[in-house]
Amino acid sequence: MGASLEVSNVSKRWGSVVAVDSVSLSIDRPSLVALLGPNGAGKSTLLNIVAGVVPPDSGVVKVCSVDLWANPRRAKKFLGFAPQEGGFDPRATVAENALYVASLYGGIDRARVRAVLEAMGLWELRRRLVSKLSGGERKKLSIALALLHDPPVLLLDEPTSGLDPGARRDLMEMLRSMARRGKVVLVSTHIGSDAELCDRILLMHRGRIVMDSSPTEAKERVFGKAKIVEIAVEGDPHAVASALRGSVSDSTVRAKCENVSSCVSIARDAAERAGARIVEIRIREPTIDDLFVEVTGARLG
Repeated sequence: MGASLEVSNVSKRWGSVVAVDSVSLSIDRPSLVALLGPNGAGKSTLLNIVAGVVPPDSGVVKVCSVDLWANPRRAKKFLGFAPQEGGFDPRATVAENALYVASLYGGIDRARVRAVLEAMGLWELRRRLVSKLSGGERKKLSIALALLHDPPVLLLDEPTSGLDPGARRDLMEMLRSMARRGKVVLVSTHIGSDAELCDRILLMHRGRIVMDSSPTEAKERVFGKAKIVEIAVEGDPHAVASALRGSVSDSTVRAKCENVSSCVSIARDAAERAGARIVEIRIREPTIDDLFVEVTGARLG
């Protein structure tokens, strides 16, 4: 049975708050997919529904063609889930945690436990208490526990949160390797550079999936040949932002520009009329963070 995940019209409310609003998505081949959005977008709620932890108010989830909520015991054999907050006992060692989780599944021998810990770079730390691990090592342990039964579908909630950029990239490259070896890997994140490394991104905003595409195709669709122009302004930057139809963060204007020289000229004229002064102009290629702003009007951070 091939790795696949299908979510159809899933919704969830917490009181008056709509956390997940009629979300549908389909992943029918091995790939690394980012569920990208800011905190509060509904990512964790959706992942917990897909993992079988939180029941939806409505909708259907199928894992490798098995209905998760109609047949949870069978469907969860195909699922591995690494929650945002650990899922392990910090008072026990790495090996004790792994052996305990293995015993819950049954049929997982010590050789498999060792193989997974070695693959995650944790075998040399097997006798260390989890409470003594670094943040990156804990993230790896959480993923290792989710991999013990070798599921075809892996769900990871903010696996790179709190890691430094180098550790984040190393972990994402490890997940890319898992996808190349045949797994569906769905990762929630609020970090645009993580999503940039994925085969596909799902932009989530206010409980809805508002874009589904590869990173390259998404940026081409939204920006075309346009560049991002960032203009640091001394004085009130809003006149410049208005003239360029851009946004303001602190004293810097950010705008999408197809004709950069024209944009710069318009910005200088607007600043002069407003009695402001342009301090610096930066021109760069659009990022996934820019894409999210352009599509939703909101920021990831």
